[in-house]
Amino acid sequence: MIKPEKVSGEEMVNILKNTQTKLGEHLRQLLYAIDATSAWICYFDFTTNQATVCGGYARPEANPLEQISDVGEHFYEQSEDFVRWLDTNDP
Repeated sequence: MIKPEKVSGEEMVNILKNTQTKLGEHLRQLLYAIDATSAWICYFDFTTNQATVCGGYARPEANPLEQISDVGEHFYEQSEDFVRWLDTNDP
């Protein structure tokens, strides 16, 4: 069994910042490829029906509201049909 190494709080902050930077870069490339203006990657917790925004990118020509970062924000999904679709990927 591989044991994770311990990291300091400062190291963890740097890891998270680097992860967000990499997610943003991947989203930027995707947005230009599909000609979209913004996208966000979320982690969804099925035990609480809560989504947490992990990364995002908005192109310069995106609507001003799209350009407001939601990284770190939490959203609660109340639609049982949507949660079921996320869980099974079968609408």
